[in-house]
Amino acid sequence: DRAFASCSSLMSITIPDSVTNIGDRAFASCSSLMSITIPDSMICVGYNAFEYCSSLKEVHITDIAAWCAIEFSGNTSWNYNTANPLYYAHKLYLNDSLITDLIVPDSVTSIGDFAFYGCSGLTSVVIPNSVTSIGDSAFYDCSELASVTIGNSVESIGDYAFWDCSSLTSVIIPDSVKSLGGRAFYGCSGLTSVTIGNSVERIWDATFDGCTSLTSITIPDSVAGIGSFAFLNCSGLTTVSIGNSVESIDRSAFSGCLSLTNIVIPESVTRIGESAFYNCRSLTSVTIPNSVTRIGATAFYGCSGMTSVTIGNSVTSIGIGAFRGCSSLTSATFENPNGWRWFTSNLATDGASISSSNLENPSTAAVCITLTYVDNYLERR
Repeated sequence: DRAFASCSSLMSITIPDSVTNIGDRAFASCSSLMSITIPDSMICVGYNAFEYCSSLKEVHITDIAAWCAIEFSGNTSWNYNTANPLYYAHKLYLNDSLITDLIVPDSVTSIGDFAFYGCSGLTSVVIPNSVTSIGDSAFYDCSELASVTIGNSVESIGDYAFWDCSSLTSVIIPDSVKSLGGRAFYGCSGLTSVTIGNSVERIWDATFDGCTSLTSITIPDSVAGIGSFAFLNCSGLTTVSIGNSVESIDRSAFSGCLSLTNIVIPESVTRIGESAFYNCRSLTSVTIPNSVTRIGATAFYGCSGMTSVTIGNSVTSIGIGAFRGCSSLTSATFENPNGWRWFTSNLATDGASISSSNLENPSTAAVCITLTYVDNYLERR
């Protein structure tokens, strides 16, 4: 560990083939280091091995397969990994040629965590059918990556895998993929088209957060849940098709989808989370199916274009402010208007009864949920 730390005059280094590991902070604060050659023998690079090596411009290798297998030590939940020298260098050279169009060789079965982290020199990537997994942060912040082809044997795409690949315009997630990681395509602001394969089991938290150019999405029947912030601030999203196996739409899943005009919530959904459709101001109507039992606090807050809502007969609770700011709402149809009470908070143990006559009429019911009881938690017992 720290073998060459703070060697401020070191400008380039070639690590010999006999070396398999680089220790923690081995080259930390080598402020003049501009070029490093990593041998095919390398297995593991230690924690923050190249921390503060801000002058790094080039990383040289001779074998892509060997590079994909290196373990770059670090916490995959952090947006920072200086074990990989690409964090600073951004440019990877194969046999002294800059890699821009990467074709992963067929000998590779897994692309490791952080493998091409920050490699902004990449413009296209082809992942072959031999690969079964793409690691966490594998292509994190590859800002010039415009095209990626994912092979038909990939089963998992890790957390943060394509985070902030802002030049990426389209992606096809093949049917082989079962696990699609959280924040996998976070901040891919140029992404206009996504095809989600028919084996994906869940859309995890913030998977497509900030994909502002995405206009439509089809969530297949294989998906059981839509995680928190999954499509947060996808401001260009106009249409969403939700598969018939989705059971929950979690917190802020579609919050800030300003252009969303229509949403069909399937009968499989039992819970709509807090702020799930917050500020979806182009949404004009919504039907809460009979399968839903809970509507979270501020679920439809600020949906100022909504004119009508139908609340299914299995809904037993409506969170505080669920329809606050729905200024155009004139019709709220309660399939079961009986037994509703209002509470000052969801911690209250008793509350005042709401007359069923106030909820039987859609126009007065609209007033009840947007004005009269807007700051109360509603429950049917």
